Amino acid sequence: MKSSVLIATCFGAIVVSGHCSAIAPTFEVKVETPARPVVTGKTNLPDGTELMVRISRAHSNYSAGTKVKVASGAFRSEQFSQHGDDLNPGTYKVEISMPGAPLQTDAVRAVIGMKGEKLSGPLVRKGIVGKVVDYGTTFSVGRGRSEAADQTARSNEALHRARWVQESCRDIVHMTNPNAAAVAKLQAQAKCVREVSSKK
Repeated sequence: MKSSVLIATCFGAIVVSGHCSAIAPTFEVKVETPARPVVTGKTNLPDGTELMVRISRAHSNYSAGTKVKVASGAFRSEQFSQHGDDLNPGTYKVEISMPGAPLQTDAVRAVIGMKGEKLSGPLVRKGIVGKVVDYGTTFSVGRGRSEAADQTARSNEALHRARWVQESCRDIVHMTNPNAAAVAKLQAQAKCVREVSSKK
């Protein structure tokens, strides 16, 4: 029984004198249906590890992310799209990151260390709250790129961001100043919009 527990706990790690040593994270990533991508992968990080999967492309001002959890050594994202439409043709970045150990479960920390100190290798770097893991790759949609489609996408993203900023600031002002006068709320909302918009 002890040996089976050791094997499960040390999965993906180097075992030295019967104890877990450093874990060098690995990823095998595939992108299904690139126009509306789903990111799937295998990893030696322990089951239950929370990962962030992000897809981005500067030319079309596209960036979207989702959280996934490792199960049976694998993970699968939700399907990405460009506000319900196919992604524009071009090359996209895929970034997979593991937040710091303090944000993981007790079971995961038991394997990677309280601050990720059992993690090592080229995908590991020091973060604010301990070691984190970053992996990157790319995939292509269609052939070449369309400047007209990218310009439209950039304009749409700007509109979506402006709407999001307005709605977010309105909600923040309402929650923090529920009894303020209407004029004061509008002034606070306008200030919030200016501050957030200046941080693009």
